[in-house]
Order: sequence, then structure tokens, then C-alpha cells
Amino acid sequence: MVWRAGHATATVNATSAFRRSGRGFAQHVYPGFDVAYAGQAAIPLWRVARTRTHTEPPAMPPVLPSILRCFRPAVSRPEAETAAPSSSQEHDRPGSPERSPRRAPAALQGLTPRAGSSRQQAVPEAPPEPARFLTDGERQLGGYLMARDVDQRPIHGEPLDTLRSANETLLQTRRTLTHGRGNVEDDIDATHGLSTRIAQGGRSIQESMWRAHPKPVVWAAIAMVAGAGNCGEHADLATFLHAAKLKEGEAVDNVHIDDFDHFWAVVHRGEPDLERDVYIDPWGKGPVLFAVDGMMTYRPGERKTKFGYDKASGEEAHADMEMLETVLATRMRGGIGDTMRRLGPDYRYPPERVWAVTPIVAQRFTDRVKAEMSKPADLGKLTVPPDCAPPSSVEPPVTNERLMQPLRHEIHATRIARTLGAHSVDTMAHAARRIVAVASDLRGYPIEAHPLQAKKDAEDIAAAERRRARRAALGKGEPPATES
Repeated sequence: MVWRAGHATATVNATSAFRRSGRGFAQHVYPGFDVAYAGQAAIPLWRVARTRTHTEPPAMPPVLPSILRCFRPAVSRPEAETAAPSSSQEHDRPGSPERSPRRAPAALQGLTPRAGSSRQQAVPEAPPEPARFLTDGERQLGGYLMARDVDQRPIHGEPLDTLRSANETLLQTRRTLTHGRGNVEDDIDATHGLSTRIAQGGRSIQESMWRAHPKPVVWAAIAMVAGAGNCGEHADLATFLHAAKLKEGEAVDNVHIDDFDHFWAVVHRGEPDLERDVYIDPWGKGPVLFAVDGMMTYRPGERKTKFGYDKASGEEAHADMEMLETVLATRMRGGIGDTMRRLGPDYRYPPERVWAVTPIVAQRFTDRVKAEMSKPADLGKLTVPPDCAPPSSVEPPVTNERLMQPLRHEIHATRIARTLGAHSVDTMAHAARRIVAVASDLRGYPIEAHPLQAKKDAEDIAAAERRRARRAALGKGEPPATES
């Protein structure tokens, strides 16, 4: 059977391809696509998750937030702007000889001014726009961007916009497949095997659903109803989701390489170009990246397309999805539930079909970045130039590289965080450590199982909101809120 979608063409035998590859479909959130399997009790993931421990980087002293606050513009307090001038204000004018040139220590900058003081204050955390907290998936993308900077291949402009859009597709796919991956150890453990039973239930109805609606969108619909899948389901869903975000001239394909049982999505223009093609693999470990940095590298012509969309056909696919929601969703849920009851709660894949968490970034790229980030600072760049100081002061600076190197990396990471939309000191400083951890070891950094990541993101955002509320209270002269 030949499937054509815009200019992307693929040859797919809907029956034999599934039997041969063992891969299938993907999912997305539409109203009415709630998972409700008869006889299958919901299992709260926080109760069944196995306790995990990860090696975290050593705690750094809170130096970075203080440094960042030194660069905040001073903002007049509203009451000071409307207060009548007083004689005491004469000494606070910029030209007054009695004005102190010293700045308050960073640790004191957020304190409420004394009553009657009209000195301009730096109001803590008062950005003009709403708070923007970065999820862990966004920080992982920040780690990739920082690694590219370190590798002397920075990403700017339109390529960066394409990456950010594709990364949101990757995260949306993982959020939609709430029960995670059916063939990855961490997700199986986190759900006590539920991810495997759901994934297999979805696969059991693929052929019958294809006969009812022989278009690739039905594969995404099955995964959306199921809420779990293997690499094929993740790739099918990511391809479908990104089809709604394509620009003119862009396409997204569901691809694989011959003799390798793995599927992922690629955003591209025209022929394969490793420097420009964006690699979306929500089943694997890591954010989106350019194909040249991926583990699944290939030469032009080796990439095989299962199906794909351009802008026009992607819009048609999303219109089809609304119809499938109305016509086939109930039938899909029933078929998946029947299979799960037949399999029973102890069903598992055999060991040879279960994978460890698999990084998608290339080892050689990881090694280059590790080596570069471990280099000491170039002290020659820190030396006072001879024409700017007396000869007696022209000496190499004394530094403690063991302490300064992590700080230098975190300062670099704050710029990356701001590029991704963080604007407050707290958000940038909080994201910086994770960005550095990812960039420092693109393949080995610790990560949560997919079913647990949404809960972790919610906890991180709630903690950031509490910190923000405490600072706002201090800025208004109110007592800080108590940490829960």
C-alpha cells in the first residue's frame, strides 16, 4: 500500500510492517480521548513508583543569584515616585556631593527600605511579563544549546526557532503518552507493568482500525487513546503533532533505517541535510537536536520514510482526527481494554524486547563537549593589559579554578536560560545548574521515568511560585511566606 502525504511519499504494508518491526502508533490529547478501560483500576503513579537515587552535582554556594541581581536595573518604588520632595532628598540626588557611591551588598538588595526613605530601590523580581518557568524538558534543550556553544557551533535565529518548536512537540508527545514507554525498564518499573499492557493493547487493534480508516492518522489516534507505546507509537504521535506546526516548505516524516528496528520523526526542507534536519525522538533520552549530532546518523539516501506530512496534508490529518474522535474512539477504548483484561496484570515483554533508557545524542559529540568544559580558564585573557596598569600590577590573577569553573559554566547557562524564555533571576539561576549538568554529560545525566516527569515538573514550578511569592512579600514589606 502506498501512502502519499503532500510531497512526502512512503510505501507501507500496514499488516506486515507491524509484524516485522514490532512498532506501531502514537497519541495526542483531544477532548473525549480519556483512557477508561473496563475492569482496569487506575493506579496512582506516585504510589507505585520505585524510589530512585541519582548522583547530583555538588551543591554550589548561592553566588550566581547574587551576581545576577547586581545587573538588575534600579526601579523606583511607586510610593517614592508620588511622594512630595523633602529636604532629605537633596543628598540623594546623583550630583549631590554627600551621595554615597557604594552599592548595598547583594544579600541585602531585596530588603524593604526604611520608612520615609526615598532612595531608589531595586525591587526584587518585578519583570514586566508573567513569570516563565522552564520545565525539565526545556532545560535539557538548554543543555544541548550550551553544548553547541561550547563546541563552537552556536545556534541562533531561525534554526533555534525550529528547534524550540520541535522540542515542544517532543514534550507534548511524552505528556500525552502519560503511562510512558511499554518497552523501557524505568517506565515499566514506574507503572508496575501497566505501560507494557497498555502498549500491547493498542497494538492489538492496529489492523482492524486501519481497515476502518486506512490513513496514518489512525495510528496516532490509537496511541492517544491508549496513553502508552513503544518507539513506533511515540514517532507516529510526534509526526502527527508536529504536522500542525509546519511552515511553508517544511515537512515532517516518520523515518527509520533499514535493518534497525527504531522509528523517529524528522523535520526537514527538501532533501536530507544533517546540519538542518531536526531529529525528534520522544522515546529516547534527551531533547530534540540536529541530525548531525544524533546517534542515528546516516548518509543521504539511507533514511527510509514510513509516512509524512507537509503543511497542507498536516492540516487535513488534524481535521481527520476530530472525525476519528467521534466515530472510532469508543471502539478503540473497548478493544484496548479487552486485550488488557485478556493479558492480565502480570503480562510483560520478554527480556530481549525490553530496553534501558537510550540516549539519542552521538558519543563523539558528547566527548568533545566534556573535554572542552573540563579545560581550565585561559588566564591570559584575565591579565591586566600592560598599557592599562603600572608594570608592578601586571601579574597573572590568582584564581581557584576548582571553585570558579562551575560558576563560569553557570553564568554561561543563565544566558541560555534567558534565550529559552526565562527572565527572572530565580528562574535563570535555578535552570542554570540543570543546563550545565546536561551539557557536561549529554548521554549520562540523570533523568526521571516518563510517567513521573510531569509530577516532577509540577513540583518544580510550585516551588518556584513559592519562592516568587516570598520575594514579592519582602518587596512589599510583608513577612515572607512559610515554606511548605
